[in-house]
Amino acid sequence: MVLNALIYEAAAEHDLGVEIEESLGWSEPAYLCKAGSIIRLGYKKFNPSGYGMYFNSKSQLIEIFQAIYQVYISI
Repeated sequence: MVLNALIYEAAAEHDLGVEIEESLGWSEPAYLCKAGSIIRLGYKKFNPSGYGMYFNSKSQLIEIFQAIYQVYISI
């Protein structure tokens, strides 16, 4: 739920002017902005305390998140 809220907060902060469509992709929450790329949230049984945020590898989102949040992102 925290990541869900962050996605909507980021969209509002940048005033994208479009709605985010929420759906399921591979049985996981997925978010699509018509002006952007899909973001999918994932949970894996082998790591119950962790989660993942998945992006299209051809988008620039991975580099943007690394630069802004100084986090390790596995590709």
